Amino acid sequence: MTGQKDKTISVIYHQRTSGVKRWCLTPESLGVSSTGYSSWVDMSDEYYRKKENGNASVWALVQKNEKSEIEKRSLQAITWIGNAVADQNPSKSLVQYVFAIEGMLQYTPESFITPSIISQIGDWLAFIIGEEKDERKSIVNYFKNVYRKRSAIAHGGAKTITQEDLSIAMQIAKHMVISFLTKPPFSEMKTVKDLSDFITDCKFR
Repeated sequence: MTGQKDKTISVIYHQRTSGVKRWCLTPESLGVSSTGYSSWVDMSDEYYRKKENGNASVWALVQKNEKSEIEKRSLQAITWIGNAVADQNPSKSLVQYVFAIEGMLQYTPESFITPSIISQIGDWLAFIIGEEKDERKSIVNYFKNVYRKRSAIAHGGAKTITQEDLSIAMQIAKHMVISFLTKPPFSEMKTVKDLSDFITDCKFR
């Protein structure tokens, strides 16, 4: 969701429970109409301003003019997560959750994804989301399993994507973003280099 309280609020990515959309194109104009379920969203509800889940930070971030590298990446990750939630194709949905993670944590976005980069992203996720050693190990394993399925999809493999796969991918992506929005020191970082330096220090304590 984007917008300001005194302006139009838009839900960018959404699904209708049912409905039909019709387009009418002529040389002079374009028309569109649709049928289906819709309802008002009460943006005064405390949930949409809650600090603990990062919603309050998202509203402030959307309205901020000068955004840091981490803030820009956070918003892009939120967009990919929104795409993934809305997409009814499980394979496409999984890929978009991984895009959210890659876009947030890949040190140099223009680089090709290599095994070393996958390992780096898994390690970073472990320190961003996890608190204890065993939990961090599990996060790395979960991410690598999700990434294997993403790679199989990208290379035309006939991988079956289950609801459990999607749930794991969503939880990893979601908690990653929430950490950058609400959890010091990640919420205080400005650049990916800040993040890299912090995690390097954690590894060599």
